[in-house]
Amino acid sequence: MEDVEAAYEWVEKKLVFEPQVMGWQTAFKDGLLEAGESPHNGFTYDHIYGTKIGGTIFDRAGHRHTAANLLEYANPDRIVV
Repeated sequence: MEDVEAAYEWVEKKLVFEPQVMGWQTAFKDGLLEAGESPHNGFTYDHIYGTKIGGTIFDRAGHRHTAANLLEYANPDRIVV
């Protein structure tokens, strides 16, 4: 199970980014907190009670990252189609 967890963490590091939370998203979060939906857990991938900021596949420049981006880390000699 440790290998599976490590694989998920590796993919997250390569493809998932912390989003910029702005405008209506901040107002929505503040409304949830005011209504008692707490705690605010900040940026996390964990499925936990309260509010949080999840990851996005768009980087700060707005470029989308998909599973295809993982191919740059592949060893072509080990790929079988």
